[in-house]
Amino acid sequence: MQVQGEAINLTLRAANDVRLHALKQVVFARLARLEQPVVPAWDHVAVGALPPNLTLAQVASVTRISPHFTRVRVEGHGLERFGDGGLHFRLLLARPGQAPVWPRIAADGRTVWPEGKDTLHRPVYTTRAFDPAGKWLDFDVFLHAGGRVTEWTSSAGPGDPVGLMGPSGSDTPQASWVGLFGDETALPAIACILAALDRKTRGDAFLQLSDLSDVQDLPHPPGVAVHWLTRGGGNDLVTALRGMALPETDRFVWFASEASEASAARSYLRDERGFGRAESNISGFWTAETSGHA
Repeated sequence: MQVQGEAINLTLRAANDVRLHALKQVVFARLARLEQPVVPAWDHVAVGALPPNLTLAQVASVTRISPHFTRVRVEGHGLERFGDGGLHFRLLLARPGQAPVWPRIAADGRTVWPEGKDTLHRPVYTTRAFDPAGKWLDFDVFLHAGGRVTEWTSSAGPGDPVGLMGPSGSDTPQASWVGLFGDETALPAIACILAALDRKTRGDAFLQLSDLSDVQDLPHPPGVAVHWLTRGGGNDLVTALRGMALPETDRFVWFASEASEASAARSYLRDERGFGRAESNISGFWTAETSGHA
């Protein structure tokens, strides 16, 4: 960043167009906080093009894998990038019965989203598996009453269009000891983390379900114990966290569930156990007040 007269010359560098575009959106977000509006003048803008971090795909299959989980496979080109750079992506779905209208790049480099009847549903999901050649990707949907994606899976079929934007989110923890905590909405992410952990990793994973018939076989390091909790069984995720003997160093806790539980876990780790920001990743995936599952 260099000051040139009354202007600032800002240079962004990234490994690829996807990450460069994401950096531009960060700049926009920061500029939006200023009292006076500022519109950057980029040296190159692909006006009208699809955002580089958007991949268009089609449904290949929809398979019920347990009473409350469905696995969706999508096919397309370039899907291998969702195996690196974060566990999650944003799924873009048009309203039922409508052809999708995808976001485009505006003249100022900003991503412009369709509005009104063309507004897209944009929930976040976890890459469960992917083809290294980039031809397909799997993600799991937790089925629940009132969920828009739950309703979509009941009628989705081969060839239906979807958009995938990302990847985003955290990568696999690198500490020698990890504690993983999550409910149904976090099960896919915990499954991916467990599979990617170094084989020497030690720790525990606690997964809470309403129905134990949704238990999955999750590959994991031999030093990590996997525990399945029944919702309403007297041992919730925060209680399980408080009951653990946590190491003092080289540790990491990943916790994702209902927002108030996530807040309680965050307070416990930081205020009572002295965890630094780099030692945990705490997320509220939904809120009980609105039953905000996707």
